[in-house]
Amino acid sequence: MNGEYAGFFDIGMVQRNEANAIIVHGTMCLIRRAAMDMAGGWSSDTICEDTDLGLTIQQQGWLTHYTNQRYGEGLLPIPMRPSRSSATAGPMAASRS
Repeated sequence: MNGEYAGFFDIGMVQRNEANAIIVHGTMCLIRRAAMDMAGGWSSDTICEDTDLGLTIQQQGWLTHYTNQRYGEGLLPIPMRPSRSSATAGPMAASRS
C-alpha cells in the first residue's frame, strides 16, 4: 500500500474509529445482512452509495467499527490518481441531506 493510502487507513481511519466517527466507505467493507436489509440495500441514486449506506445504518442504530486488518486487495491503474475534489464531493453532499 502506498504512503498516501496507508496514512488514510492506518492513521485517519483509526482516529475516526476512536472518535466513533466512522462512515462506511469503499468496496472492502463487511456489513451485517440485517443492517443492509434494514437500510434497503445499496442505493442506486447516488455516486457515494457506500457513504449513504453507512450513514443510513448509523441512523438506524447500528454501530460501525474500523479495523486496519486487510481482508483483500484492490487494484488501481498506475496513471490514475484520485481527485481530492471528486473524492470528497459525494460524501459532503450525502452529509448535507
